[in-house]
Amino acid sequence: MDDRLRLSRRIRFLLLAWLRRSRSGRIEFIRRFGYKEIIKATEGFRKVIYTNYHGSAYRAKFKGGEVALVKELTALDLGRERFDEEVQLLGRLRHRHLLTLRGFCIGRKRLLVFDNIENGSLKEHLNDPLKTPLNWKTRIQIAIGVAAALVSCF
Repeated sequence: MDDRLRLSRRIRFLLLAWLRRSRSGRIEFIRRFGYKEIIKATEGFRKVIYTNYHGSAYRAKFKGGEVALVKELTALDLGRERFDEEVQLLGRLRHRHLLTLRGFCIGRKRLLVFDNIENGSLKEHLNDPLKTPLNWKTRIQIAIGVAAALVSCF
C-alpha cells in the first residue's frame, strides 16, 4: 500500500508539472455568446468597423453597456477542434498591445468577441498617415512585448 501511495503522489506531481508548463499564464473564462445576442449587439451586423480578406469586424454594444469588437472569421477554414484550440490560445494571450478575447460564438458564423479598441488598433497607429507615427524605439518595445506574450502561451 505504501508503494501505491508513493506512485500516486509521483504521478500527481508529474501531471501538475505538465499542466503548469502547458497552460502557462492564467486562463480567463472564455464566454460562449449566443448568435442572437451578437446580432442584437451589432444591430444586425450593421456597425462595420473594417472588412478584409479574413472577414469583417463589427462594433457591438451588449446589455449592461459593455462595448466590444466582434470579428467574423470567414477565410479560415478551421474544423471545430482546431477552432476550439485557437480560442484557447487567444484566451491565454495577455499584453497591453493585444486585444483580449472575451468570448466566441459558433452558429451560422464563427465569431470572436474582443475587448473594445478605443484608441484604434496597432495596425492603424503603424500605417495610418493621419495618426502620429510611432518611433522605432516604441515599435521595438511593442514587438518584444508581443513576442513575450506569445512565448508565454506555449
